[in-house]
Amino acid sequence: MSMRDYPPTWIRRELWHELCDVWNSAAWRRRSESGSTNRNSMVDGCKSKHTGGSISMGQHRMKLENNGQQPTWDKVYCMTHLKESSKLRLVSGDESSGSQNLEFVTPKAQKVYETYHNAMKDKYGDDLSLHPLGDVGLWEQCAGGRKKGRVFGVGNSDPSFAVTGTPNCGMFSMDYARSQQEIRDLQTRLDESEAHHQQELEQFRKEREESKARQETMEKRMEELWSKFMPNN
Repeated sequence: MSMRDYPPTWIRRELWHELCDVWNSAAWRRRSESGSTNRNSMVDGCKSKHTGGSISMGQHRMKLENNGQQPTWDKVYCMTHLKESSKLRLVSGDESSGSQNLEFVTPKAQKVYETYHNAMKDKYGDDLSLHPLGDVGLWEQCAGGRKKGRVFGVGNSDPSFAVTGTPNCGMFSMDYARSQQEIRDLQTRLDESEAHHQQELEQFRKEREESKARQETMEKRMEELWSKFMPNN
């Protein structure tokens, strides 16, 4: 059994099968492999990576909640971009040593963190207790902006939710609208395909009826000729 055999309840089976065909096509696989290669390409002399595993930054934020208290973006980012020894120091409360004593997974990860950390102090002051959980606009600026729709350090997550803990409803609305449009486009293609198939079927039936009529006419003429040339017994 494959995922093709288990369509979601909200989509027609025929449309789901067409989607699966698209995902299994050679062109889609090449696109997926290209995206994976690009994401794993060298950045600033090393691979762009994190230590957060396969779950999203938004999920990491929820995991780090303490009795309903949201973690800062500093903490979420550090817990997903520090090497294990530095994570242990951070968890034990040794955060006063500064980022220069924290080992990040890549030089870029450290550079972006330090740039953001300094920018937050410039904007909100030296008292970290008065800082917001995060500033998504500032982070995006310090991280070098968006590249192909992604923000460094955030991955596929909604940047607003990952950095501040508050979802960007506008982004969800746009994603939903885009997915709905894709479904409508596929539905249109399916309807056109069904209409074309129906036309071909009607044409086949018409040709079959015409062929049957020609055969009956020929058989009748053969019988007439046979009756003319064969003597009656």
